[in-house]
Amino acid sequence: DPERPKSNAAAEYIKEFMEAKRSDPFSIIRPNKKPTIKLNDIRELIAELNRTSVEGGPKVVIIYSADQVANVGCQSIMLKSIEEPPTGAHFILTSAAPERLLPTIHSRCQTIRFAPVDPEVIALRLVDEMGIDVEQARVIGSLCGGGWGNAKRLAGEEHQSWRNLMTGFWDGAFRARPHEMLAQIEPIFRPGKKSVGFDALLQAFDVWGYCLWRDCLRLSETSGPSTVGAPIPDLETGWACWRILQNGRSTLYVNVGERHAIAGTFLAMRRRL
Repeated sequence: DPERPKSNAAAEYIKEFMEAKRSDPFSIIRPNKKPTIKLNDIRELIAELNRTSVEGGPKVVIIYSADQVANVGCQSIMLKSIEEPPTGAHFILTSAAPERLLPTIHSRCQTIRFAPVDPEVIALRLVDEMGIDVEQARVIGSLCGGGWGNAKRLAGEEHQSWRNLMTGFWDGAFRARPHEMLAQIEPIFRPGKKSVGFDALLQAFDVWGYCLWRDCLRLSETSGPSTVGAPIPDLETGWACWRILQNGRSTLYVNVGERHAIAGTFLAMRRRL
């Protein structure tokens, strides 16, 4: 409702979102903080659904990244509205991590899966339409999660510089001594004592996932562990490191500081190696 007051931050976000969508429907705008759907958001949504519409007709609620609902209590409140929606109300929940939703929410929903676009298809499109270098296009294709909007965002110059920085950090993290590796985290991820932002942290873990995949592939090309990046001795160890990496990425969602999340992840992988 444009007549209802909104905070300055919310108003700026909505303005940025609408302008970006007008110029490019594929654009993806993310707030520079941990994306969380709070209890007040759910309560406002329920109150809005129970209001009578002037024009009548159905109401459709789209909850983007529904797995970001703050906690189990908030999800339980949302569940009640999904179980017994007001007349004419329909819910659409999107999620890249549906396992974080309550099983009872799953059971009330009809699941529609959208398969990601093949990384090679995205890489070819980046080369053809945006003139991206072939190798960079392949990296972006592997990191974008199968979404063209994500791929375009990652192809930006700012993101390319960040990817190169994260790749360099990975390549040196397993060769340096533990205290040397830990000393690099603070200046990279908290420059000037200010966090680089939640989206950048997620992308860092995505880049490291690509680096791990790259290092595992090198096993088939050489007779032993790679001399660059993680010295993966076999695929079993590579899979164990992948699980550690994904667990580390998950800790970003539960108010663990970036330094602790990154340090814990890399120290755990070093011990496994």
